[in-house]
Amino acid sequence: MPGCNEMPPPAVGSRTTVRGPRRIPVVLWIVWVIYGLSASGRVGNQDAEVTMSMARALMGGGVTLPEGMANGTRGVGGSWTSPYGVGHSLYLMPYVAMARGVAKLAPALPVVMWEEFLVSFANVPVIGALLAYLVAAWRRAGASEARVTLGVLVFGLCTMLWPYAKLPFSDSLLALTTFAGWYHWTQGEGRRSALLAGGWLGMALLSRRQADAVVPILLCLAVVDGWRKASWGRFGWLIGMLLPAVLLRLLFNQARFGNPFLERHPGMLGIGEVLRSDPASQFLEVLLSATYGLLPYNLLPLAFLILGMAGLWKHQRPTAWVVLTLMGGGIGFLSFMRFGSGVSFGSRYLLYLVGFMALAWPWVPRPMPVWIRLALVPAVGASLWWMAGGAALDPVPVMYRVAGLKPPFLQSKGLYQEWGRVLSIRDRSGPAALEANPIWRHDAFRRPDFWWCHLAARWGKGGLVGVPQRHPPRVPTGTEPYTSESPVR
Repeated sequence: MPGCNEMPPPAVGSRTTVRGPRRIPVVLWIVWVIYGLSASGRVGNQDAEVTMSMARALMGGGVTLPEGMANGTRGVGGSWTSPYGVGHSLYLMPYVAMARGVAKLAPALPVVMWEEFLVSFANVPVIGALLAYLVAAWRRAGASEARVTLGVLVFGLCTMLWPYAKLPFSDSLLALTTFAGWYHWTQGEGRRSALLAGGWLGMALLSRRQADAVVPILLCLAVVDGWRKASWGRFGWLIGMLLPAVLLRLLFNQARFGNPFLERHPGMLGIGEVLRSDPASQFLEVLLSATYGLLPYNLLPLAFLILGMAGLWKHQRPTAWVVLTLMGGGIGFLSFMRFGSGVSFGSRYLLYLVGFMALAWPWVPRPMPVWIRLALVPAVGASLWWMAGGAALDPVPVMYRVAGLKPPFLQSKGLYQEWGRVLSIRDRSGPAALEANPIWRHDAFRRPDFWWCHLAARWGKGGLVGVPQRHPPRVPTGTEPYTSESPVR
């Protein structure tokens, strides 16, 4: 591959640090700018509506949401509240506060629209920070700057990291916090690294309930590491930093549901349904589904993991065990829980695996056999097109298109058709079912879903005037395809 003709990285252990240059690569700045340009300028899904509304409630000193808000649940006294972790809402609070300040300076838009505008950028620094941690991990493994540069481009733009720098789900926060926790735990033998690891893993537990299936795996691996290195003191510091997050989560549960140990999530099955389910069929869906399968949406990370696993296993065996264990645990968890990723893009519940799979990148051999190079070139091109579609197109019209197509390659056909419509100079119609839906006039369905596209369209109509009023919250029916509290903006 171009830019990777350096000697193989030196042999390093899980604790050995190879001191590389500390400057931020220029290519990382470029990718960060692309992420910033990819933000939608709006919040278009129910999950983010709920966590953003909870951020507003927390700023007001409460935990109650507007009655009937989609994806909410009943709390103390029958009040409407959030089923999601408090960490994502805490993270969004500065964005909401900043938006309220901007609204006072620029009142042409109502404050709620300014809040959505700034919150839509919230995952740009999250995924940007994850890429920065990857750069540090690759340098620590001895990768050359040429390989680091190519890695930032490949993993920054040809994997799900790009769409989820834009899509406002909490999965991106889980991906950053778990990877950063692992990075700091393996950074050295001191107390500081253990405290940072505990802080990041605590944020993971606060941000997303799925962390309950990920953080324990990392803690078990830390226990093994502590036993192997006889460094129980460091593990104690990690746990000590983790406990405040656990306490905050219990207090949030108490405030929401009147019980610190009670959590209600309308999208999760009970233990009875899980025990009666057939994990074998779901296992294949988790791996191969065209909608949310691990393989279709992670072709390049999996390919580079396979190519680099021999070197990773030889030189950083503890890291290799972490990667393999997390992959097995994540796939197994989803195989038993039996739920897909909803109206979103790809295998978002396994987004956190992308960073860990990328740890094999420094060990991908060079030179490669000709047949591997010939296979990788179209794979990189297809992945770039695939992820660009995930970043530029709202998933709802793509979902409607897929429903009217015949296999194979349903998602690719749906993306291709939607690209053709939003890039057309004519106002081309969409699928009949979507045309009949009142949500169809949403700006994101009429052009690439970037904030500057929407802004240019509004200015082209004579300025930021006549902004549609927000619709009141709707009580979810369970059949609504569009994930937004406010269908017209």
